[in-house]
Amino acid sequence: MKSINVLNIIDCHLSVTMNWLERLLLQSSPKVNHFVFAKYFLKGTKSEFVPINKSILQVSYPIPLHQKIQRSLSDHTLRRELRSLVLSKMFEVVHVHFGHVALEFVDLLLEMKVKIFISLYGFDYEYLIQQNPEIRDKYVHFAKSGCHFIVEGNYSTKLLISYGVPATLIHKVHLLFPFAGGISKPIHWFKPIKLIQAASYTEKKGQDILVEALRLKNRNLFSVNFYGEQVEKDYFKSLTAAVNDQTLSNISINDHIPFLDYQKKLSQAHIAVSLSHKASSGDTEGGCPVFIRDALFYGKPVLTTFHCDIPDLFVHSYNSWMIRENDVQDASEALDEISFLSSRDYQRMAWQAMESVHSKSNSSGNELIDVYSSLL
Repeated sequence: MKSINVLNIIDCHLSVTMNWLERLLLQSSPKVNHFVFAKYFLKGTKSEFVPINKSILQVSYPIPLHQKIQRSLSDHTLRRELRSLVLSKMFEVVHVHFGHVALEFVDLLLEMKVKIFISLYGFDYEYLIQQNPEIRDKYVHFAKSGCHFIVEGNYSTKLLISYGVPATLIHKVHLLFPFAGGISKPIHWFKPIKLIQAASYTEKKGQDILVEALRLKNRNLFSVNFYGEQVEKDYFKSLTAAVNDQTLSNISINDHIPFLDYQKKLSQAHIAVSLSHKASSGDTEGGCPVFIRDALFYGKPVLTTFHCDIPDLFVHSYNSWMIRENDVQDASEALDEISFLSSRDYQRMAWQAMESVHSKSNSSGNELIDVYSSLL
């Protein structure tokens, strides 16, 4: 099979919080030759995919306002270079990542009669549309113009269909990424039970639900490590205040960490947690957090919710404890159940966590290759 050349269009490759995107592209290599076109490039970023466009703007993170203005003023140069690259016929496929990036570039791409895939993540599904209902019409317009959409699972598929996107134009690519090495057996079961969550500090991630559940009961039976980027400052401030106010010394709130440290911390925990729910702003996961998928490869059972595409992979009492969204009492009861686990029961669930993803260890790469090939 001849390798497929794909131009991936992104906003900014965030090497820490978006390492999953690089892992997705790597998993489909070498059958796919991936190239990246980006608006911004973070100084000091080490990546397998250095953007190919000369008009890129090197920035620090968070991106300062003056550099965003600079980018806006040079938008015509960026778009001219994108047009030139696409018209060069170097690429069989153009893959646009994130809905807001599609809104910026897809109309230009449609002028050039190129095969287009749009991957939606997180806030693309509901938050953007709640902020501006016309975006739903834009998604439908892209579909009617021949664009195909890539989503993560059943919930996201049904949501796009409800918007008016034909099912024939929607493809699933599950973000499952095995680790080199991984672990060979679960860790020993002991107390305090070590919980971990690696996620941006935002309302939809539900760190506050876990804190409140521990406040109700069993706080001394668990230790919790949160890792993530402070995306919603007010939420982070409130979360920190709640931990300090309740003198929950067993809960540690940390900044985001490098990928190798992330792997190490995950391997040392007993259980991964993601109490995802629809935020008051309308923001959702859209799909399923990559963090809890990663946890399964490390043999970590997961405490999570029936949110978006999470139920596609997680089964209650098999590889997870599934609870209702935004329900402190339900979370507290699940923690109570976990606290009474025997070592044998924990080991069983840990093995089942690994088994649930073992056969799917390269599914993302293969799914992406199949999706591209379906149009060629």
